[in-house]
Amino acid sequence: MTNIREADVDSRELMSSSYFAVRDKRAFLKFCKARGVMVSKAKRKPKLMGSGRSRDQELFSICSDDWNPDANYDVETGEELEIEFLTELCTHIQPGWIAIINSIANNQLFAIGGDAWALDSNGRREMVSTNDIHAKAEKMGGRYTPALWFEGQ
Repeated sequence: MTNIREADVDSRELMSSSYFAVRDKRAFLKFCKARGVMVSKAKRKPKLMGSGRSRDQELFSICSDDWNPDANYDVETGEELEIEFLTELCTHIQPGWIAIINSIANNQLFAIGGDAWALDSNGRREMVSTNDIHAKAEKMGGRYTPALWFEGQ
C-alpha cells in the first residue's frame, strides 16, 4: 500500500458543463473571464435532449480545473462580488435552455465527491450529489462505510 503524504497531493474542484445557448455572447464571455472559467464553443451540433424547439445557434460549455462555486470575487480585480456564481450563470442562459453543471472535488485524494446541477434561465435548480448514494445504501440493509469524507469522521 502506498502512503501519500498530504503535501504530495493538491485539493481542488473540477467543473464542466453541457452545451447551452446564451442570451448575450459578449456578456457571457465577460462573466466567465472575470470568474476564471474557460469557455468552449460547440464545433458541431451536439445531440439535443429534452423538449422545446431549437434553432441553429451558437452553443457554449464551461469548465474549470480550479473551480470554487462559493467564490464571490472577480479573479482579475480581486473585487468582491455580491452574487453567487450559479445564480448569475442562470441570467446568461437563453430561455428554453438548461445548463447541466458537473463538479467533482477531492481532498488530498482521500475524499472524492461531486455534485451536478441543472439550471435554467428562470433561476430554477435541480441538484444531485454523490453523497446521495449513502441513503440508497442504507435502504439496502447491509453494512457499509461512507465512501466520502464527512465532518466528524
